Amino acid sequence: MKGTQVLVTWLERGDCTRRSANTFYSMIQSVNSHVRRLMNEKATHDQELEQMKLAFRQRLEGILRQCKSGRAGSPAPPVSE
Repeated sequence: MKGTQVLVTWLERGDCTRRSANTFYSMIQSVNSHVRRLMNEKATHDQELEQMKLAFRQRLEGILRQCKSGRAGSPAPPVSE
């Protein structure tokens, strides 16, 4: 929205030269690339989060199974030296 206001202001003032238009276009391309990179990073992080949630859930289920089977309460075997 801000970019549109800048462009309109330039047009109203007559400041829209070839150089300023190229600069403006370059800024838009830069912002677009940055937004795309951020969206890709977010998608990667979301995917990693889902994998971590699944791993946590599986480990917790394993612990709960051990507790239900009664193995978790038994003493640990002696350590041989």
